[in-house]
Amino acid sequence: MLAESSRDCLAKCSLVEMELVGSCCTLIAQLVISAQPPHPVQLPSDLLKLLYGAILLDTVCLSYESGRTTKKDEETVELIESKLQQSPESRDELFQKISAAKFSVNHLTTLELLNKDSKTLQLKDFKISIPTVSGISASELQNRPGFLQHLEKKMNIEKLNACLIITTLTTNFRELILHSKDKEMEDKLIAELK
Repeated sequence: MLAESSRDCLAKCSLVEMELVGSCCTLIAQLVISAQPPHPVQLPSDLLKLLYGAILLDTVCLSYESGRTTKKDEETVELIESKLQQSPESRDELFQKISAAKFSVNHLTTLELLNKDSKTLQLKDFKISIPTVSGISASELQNRPGFLQHLEKKMNIEKLNACLIITTLTTNFRELILHSKDKEMEDKLIAELK
């Protein structure tokens, strides 16, 4: 829920840039790095490192084969590397460390997994949550103790009509789990996904 002052602030905002890139952090980094007077921004190195790591993770270490990398992502990573005085040879090592952390989910409860990376879409009277669960297959997730109870709890708390769970065991393979209390709605969604 946004505070009233936040809503006022957002109402005054305008679209700055919309472009297809592999990582939203690419656009954020480009925006703040290229800021001109009267609003120049000097980013702390920790923030640059966070943007750098997120871009590498989102683009599978700038892999064009993944289908997630653009020239702008590559240029932004190179720009950040120059600002951090970091060698391109260190990319893969950092990517491996971040990937290992992302896919390490054994310590999380099922409900935490469902809420960790979740987007919600509401259109009129229809509300769907789309959580992405990394590091576990769909069958492993469904076989976790209390899976259905946790899923129902999420649906009740968020007042959802449906939940479409995307599992990613590796960076290039995805499985879907669809759940809805409304069988007719579930059938329509399945038909649309085919």
